[in-house]
Amino acid sequence: MDPSVTDAILRGVRTRKSQTGTTSVVYHLSGAGNFVDNSESGDYIPTEHRFDDANPDDVPAEKGEAKVYFVCPGGTYGHSERHVGKSVGSASAFAPGRWVDYMTQNIESLGFGVYVGSGTSVFGVVHVDDIVSLMMLVYQKILDTADNYKPEDVYRYWYNGIYREEPSKKVAAALAKLQARRGKIPSSETKSVAYNDAGFTARYIAGNMLIECNNSKSLGWMPQGPDLYTTLEQLE
Repeated sequence: MDPSVTDAILRGVRTRKSQTGTTSVVYHLSGAGNFVDNSESGDYIPTEHRFDDANPDDVPAEKGEAKVYFVCPGGTYGHSERHVGKSVGSASAFAPGRWVDYMTQNIESLGFGVYVGSGTSVFGVVHVDDIVSLMMLVYQKILDTADNYKPEDVYRYWYNGIYREEPSKKVAAALAKLQARRGKIPSSETKSVAYNDAGFTARYIAGNMLIECNNSKSLGWMPQGPDLYTTLEQLE
């Protein structure tokens, strides 16, 4: 996250309102990694209260100077079959997904697949096409509601995007296999290590992301996959 980008957006929102009297719409794409429980154990830790995008009391937002709508995806993987750059061979059209890229960089820096503790901690993931479909549904919601938006509506327009919760040990094995196939690490070996030895993605490996997507589902969102492991097997 780059705070300077957020500051620039807010300056623009304020300037537009002062010059025209118009309240801007801000469509914000964030990451559900913000809701990892910060455990360092690597173990699955259940909770009686999962973060629910349909519960206004759970939404970490404040009334402010814009009409804000949030889409909050889990770890994104895969590339879109409908990417406009495919026909010209654009590298971005075949990207593995931002989360996969981030996690594989960590594995490459360590030289092996990594998990913490038992590796039963879970992280929510989602295929990029499923997030695009959610964003289009929310875009339609913006068109339908922005004219009558009230400041307190910020708590109603938060949408989580998770397809499945995957255990960190299984994810580590799949990512290590991918990187070994690419020649980025010597083998597909995985290791359980202490939190402080798990690299720069330790927080997302050791902790648990336990959230619900009820608000997204209320729009008719139905993630279709393909699943993470099928996608990783197909990556080059």
